[in-house]
Amino acid sequence: MVHLQTDRISRKLPYKSQGLLNYGGSSKPHTTGFTRSPVEAAFPLILLLWALVTIKPSFAEPRLGASPDSLKKTVSKLSSFGTRFTWTPQADSAAFYLKNRCEALGLPARLDTVSYRSGMWRRTFNVVAEITGSDPGQGKVILGAHYDSIDNSSYSDSLAPAPGADDNGTGCAALLEIARVIKDLPLERTIEIVFFGAEEIGRWGSIFHAEQASAKGDSIVAMLSLDAIGYDADARKDVQIRYIDEDSGWLAEAGVVAFDAIRSSTFAEAVKPSSSPYESVSDHVSFWEQGFVAVHVFEGTNDSNPYINSEGDSISLVDFDYVVETTEAVAYLVAVTLGGASTMTPKGVFTVLPAYPNPFKDVITIRFDIHRESVVTVDVYGPQGEIVERIFHGVLAQDSHAKTWDGSGLGRERVASGVYFIRISAQGQTETAKAVLIR
Repeated sequence: MVHLQTDRISRKLPYKSQGLLNYGGSSKPHTTGFTRSPVEAAFPLILLLWALVTIKPSFAEPRLGASPDSLKKTVSKLSSFGTRFTWTPQADSAAFYLKNRCEALGLPARLDTVSYRSGMWRRTFNVVAEITGSDPGQGKVILGAHYDSIDNSSYSDSLAPAPGADDNGTGCAALLEIARVIKDLPLERTIEIVFFGAEEIGRWGSIFHAEQASAKGDSIVAMLSLDAIGYDADARKDVQIRYIDEDSGWLAEAGVVAFDAIRSSTFAEAVKPSSSPYESVSDHVSFWEQGFVAVHVFEGTNDSNPYINSEGDSISLVDFDYVVETTEAVAYLVAVTLGGASTMTPKGVFTVLPAYPNPFKDVITIRFDIHRESVVTVDVYGPQGEIVERIFHGVLAQDSHAKTWDGSGLGRERVASGVYFIRISAQGQTETAKAVLIR
């Protein structure tokens, strides 16, 4: 991911980025030598001039409340595998972990098997989850991050330490947190969350996914690759949104606007390679090769992490306040600018997620997302409507929460097997979930 020489676009365009949605649907194939007609070549400039003249600013949007603790938890877990080098069991374990995390958010998730040749035939996984929009005809947005890691000696010693905290534990953590904060918004477009395998040794996971999407004729409005977004060596926090050609330039500019829209203290700039599109290689390149609009969100080159792809890429070097700002800006870009959400406030005060295990014998975990700080009550009722136990009553912050019930009553007595009802209440909203206790 070494970035050599770039043309920078660092101005903050004063327009509502929603105005770019129609142009964002373009996904024509690239031709040899990047040849385009004069009309095609002029269109991005016409679009930007139109935006500058006709669309007024829309800044100071509410932030989506990314949790630094949640981000740190994910990066810590991924780093704990020691290495996630692509053909190791640890890489598979990381894929299973990410799939489980998606399912814990209530998102349908799957593992796609990817076969590739690196000296011999090998296999990796892509983890794919989806937040379904209300209008599938508008196409989808792909939000991607690779989960594999590498050390310079990994080819000779596949178990060489490669914690990959920044590259790319931070990108994976951001994807999970973005999914959490936008999944209950009224989205029009479908958002596909993809964790790619084998990026470090040739982008095999994203090449497979992009080729499959092209073969199926998928309508992909935009693809964003988050890759190494957590290291900042100086007081000037900056992010680069890298695009390859003018077809994707509007998406990079919309990203700059998103950072402004949430009043981020991080300076975002749109950056285009000045010569080869392969100067900055991440999973966005695989989608650009198939003719899709794609950008790479990166921590920047002025003070980028010198320990990337080494044993030194540890969680101690990650600035999680910095990761939060990028996460919230990309969440805004994906949900509002691209996803068509008319509001950044989820419906209701909270959302209940599936409890587990259910049926249960000893303890059941009740999971729910609080969308704004509230006084929350969690009670258990019996089949006749009688209260059995009060699990929780108090103030909870905006975040994901979990409470447990061990099958006991108000007097700490063991209750009988049967069907019980867990009732969660906050600010006038009440939701009930069924729990089956088997002794």
